[in-house]
Amino acid sequence: MGHTGSGKTSLTDALLFKLGLNDRLGAVAAGSSMADYTDEEKDHKITLFAKPFSTTYKSESGKPYALTWIDTPGYMDFFGQVISASYATETALIAVDAVAGVQVGTRRAWNHATARHLARAIVITGLDRENADFQRALKQVQEEFGSACVPVDVPAPGNTTVVDVLAGKNVPPDRADEVQELLTVLSRVKGALRSAQENRDMLFAEVNYSSALSQLDQAWYDIKTAKPFAVCPTCQGQVPDKCTLCRGRGLISEHRWNTCVTREDKEFRSKAKGRK
Repeated sequence: MGHTGSGKTSLTDALLFKLGLNDRLGAVAAGSSMADYTDEEKDHKITLFAKPFSTTYKSESGKPYALTWIDTPGYMDFFGQVISASYATETALIAVDAVAGVQVGTRRAWNHATARHLARAIVITGLDRENADFQRALKQVQEEFGSACVPVDVPAPGNTTVVDVLAGKNVPPDRADEVQELLTVLSRVKGALRSAQENRDMLFAEVNYSSALSQLDQAWYDIKTAKPFAVCPTCQGQVPDKCTLCRGRGLISEHRWNTCVTREDKEFRSKAKGRK
């Protein structure tokens, strides 16, 4: 998800190339993208339709992971495609351009993912472009969506590689302090989230307990105040007193049969007499 031109389709093409689904890196501008393959998309150089992709990724330890993701349009005119795709996903990966930063489409995607209660992650794209600034884009993200947006991967100087903050790999000496600080912040965020989850579970337990007590009290009240009555199978009204619905239809209530019948129902009358 994200604003138009934020690199969503380019990211998809890069993933397809790295994961071995394509033997060459597709490009939207060249019309060779595996995601934008329709004639309309090639002519306009934009994504018009949401498209799913699926593959298996093996980690360094050799453990396989099944991956499925959907490339979605960025233009507001085609946001319906984003909405449809969000109902088939668990996580929203929101692209933010390192040059333009947070834009209207970024906020729209974030708000929709929040409303759908999707897990959210942000990827800052286009770091190889002129005037790209990772720290500036990161600052905008944190100002817009909160300080809980902490990077788990940061670009190394010169954008030659990526520093894995969580694993502590490929950390240049001049960024060791920064990575350690990020790990401290991530630990605090993780602790806050765990505490919030525990409080949430406790709150739901109290709500459910109170709800159960309320329902039990209501049921006990109904039992104590209930009056015996028969139910009319014709209109579900209460018999034998009066069934206003059936009376309005020209029917009468019969105590013996606990039902409502027409006055002209001779068969019913004969059966009723036979039971006297």
